[in-house]
Amino acid sequence: MFCPNCGIEIKNPEAFCPNCGTRLPQDISVTNDVQEKQEKSATRKMPQEKVQLKAHREQCTEEVNEKASQNLPKTVQKKYKKSGTGKVIIPIAVVAVAVGGYFFVYQNKNVIDLNRFYTLTLSGYDGNGSAELTFDSEKFEQEYKDKLTLNEASARKWAEEQQQDADYADMIVETFQDYDPIETMCDALENNFYTISQSEELKNGQTVTFECNSQELEDALEAAFGYEFKDLKDYKVEGLKEVTEYDPFENLKVTFKGVNGEGTAEVEKPDDKISDHLKFYVYDDRDLSNGDVVVVWLANVVEDLQEKDDIIVTRTHEEVEVSGLAEPTPTPIPSPSPTPTAAPVASPTPMPTATPAPAEAVTQADTSGTAVNVESGPALRSDFYKDGQITGTDPEYIIPDSLNRELTYSDIANLSARGLSFARNEMMARMGRGFKNQELADYFKSTSWYQETVSPEVFDAQGLTSIVEANASLMMDEELRLNGGELAIK
Repeated sequence: MFCPNCGIEIKNPEAFCPNCGTRLPQDISVTNDVQEKQEKSATRKMPQEKVQLKAHREQCTEEVNEKASQNLPKTVQKKYKKSGTGKVIIPIAVVAVAVGGYFFVYQNKNVIDLNRFYTLTLSGYDGNGSAELTFDSEKFEQEYKDKLTLNEASARKWAEEQQQDADYADMIVETFQDYDPIETMCDALENNFYTISQSEELKNGQTVTFECNSQELEDALEAAFGYEFKDLKDYKVEGLKEVTEYDPFENLKVTFKGVNGEGTAEVEKPDDKISDHLKFYVYDDRDLSNGDVVVVWLANVVEDLQEKDDIIVTRTHEEVEVSGLAEPTPTPIPSPSPTPTAAPVASPTPMPTATPAPAEAVTQADTSGTAVNVESGPALRSDFYKDGQITGTDPEYIIPDSLNRELTYSDIANLSARGLSFARNEMMARMGRGFKNQELADYFKSTSWYQETVSPEVFDAQGLTSIVEANASLMMDEELRLNGGELAIK
């Protein structure tokens, strides 16, 4: 029999046409046995109008296929330029499926070639590339907005085949009816429709494949809208920049000299060509004791190495525990000689004791114009301490050992909100960080030890050691508490 809607020949009669979903007249349906007898019978012929319809359809199909074979473009390997951001955009191979107003027919369904609407974006470098798959919903909508229509009969038939439940079929059909066909299709295709076989640590020459996350969803869309999806083709990764990965700390040697409590650290660079261009420095490398932790930092700007020399630095710093310092030899104390007994001497008349003059303090003004006292060094400022009572002892550092051990509340209890802000930034300054805040920049430049080696942007991107991160968090929480939830210096 033939479908009265699309004209397709149906050898196994069903309630619905398998091609367009049109309900078939029940009085025309016949069994396979009867149909076989009809085809074998030489005395009974097919109705003339159906013979003509079938011949016309076969002729149209041949014309479409012949025209498509003549006009379909050949696949050409396209060369892509590298962008300034280091990304390579690779559109997945485009194959046209519409020619002269006709659609290429594939297994009696119109085909949507999804390769035309998905784009694979590569970033990174060879051996550590990343892939991201995106769907162009605007392009898809422009092409199919007026072509997608809901075939309720086909959607219902698919639903009944899944659950054998009429209520379930009604729910599926009503769901499709509630939304615009193009919106339904775009929402499905752009929301994690495909999974990439591997999206990280990619290298040139590797093959990436794509798998539909829900075959049931794909089947439902094909049944509801009468289209069949042509899945994404495998993609061979290419165009990732070739670079050299380099760990500057792999063969770095750090030696400690001196005695326990007064040790120093020295860095010996690796013996290779790349390290000739590198500079290292150790923060807080004086008065070291066994068990202390020092941080060795790479002074170079890693972005410059990548841009100029195609070198990817895998690490920018390393923590090293101090060890091997000898214990200091105690100085022997000579035994006192016996004192001979002296004749009694009359006690002299006691002289009046002069009252000692107070230590001279230098008065400065902070940025708000308030006068502050600075005693014997930039770190001994009265506005750094609660009630202006200076309890610090080091003239150069607010908290001298903040880089080497985790602080407790008792270590910061006497500091004011401003003192906590300067002490927190003091750790970053000792690691060479620059400052855009003029007040902080001026203060640290007034110290004898400060040297800016890293821009604020590069420093903040590198991350902190566990000790520095813990101490900074402790001081910031107390600063916010003392200052009404705001930072003293922003």
